[in-house]
Amino acid sequence: MVAPINIFLVRHGEAAARWHEASDPGLSRAGEQQALTVLEAVGQYSPMRIITSPLRRAQETAAPLAARWGMTAEVDPRFREVPGPRDLAARPAWIAALMRAEWPGLDATVQAWRATLWSALCASTEPCVIFTHFMVINAMVSAVQDTSQVVAFEPDYCSVTWLKSAASGMTLHALGRARTSVVL
Repeated sequence: MVAPINIFLVRHGEAAARWHEASDPGLSRAGEQQALTVLEAVGQYSPMRIITSPLRRAQETAAPLAARWGMTAEVDPRFREVPGPRDLAARPAWIAALMRAEWPGLDATVQAWRATLWSALCASTEPCVIFTHFMVINAMVSAVQDTSQVVAFEPDYCSVTWLKSAASGMTLHALGRARTSVVL
């Protein structure tokens, strides 16, 4: 019998600008400090593959762990935030509606994004830490739990959600810390 593979999903730290203010902000000073908390959460494990969304806030959150383990984080665009409106001003209303929605009712673009995420996650063959986003984590937790709600829980900045992948399927080992931060 093969042991389950640990997969840690880490929400990025606080960004220097909100989602509707900038398309790709880096971390705020608070976010930089939050990124150090990931060292406490997963830094004690043996080094494993580090994957990050292409967005700056996720890459900057991954940097302390990559430095501790002497590794370079792999950028994987499949773990990018949910595709939303390009018009920054339209984002708050769009994300608010998305957070109240259920997966079956969403448009084809969001459905394809979720299916791509799920395929990427299920294809993991080795332990990894994935630095990603609020909606990515929710998409994967709701898939594991087989729930229709888009928001399964509200991961805080730098919270770590622990999944296990085995021949029998993907399971949720532990949800990350719930948020005290705002998504918008």
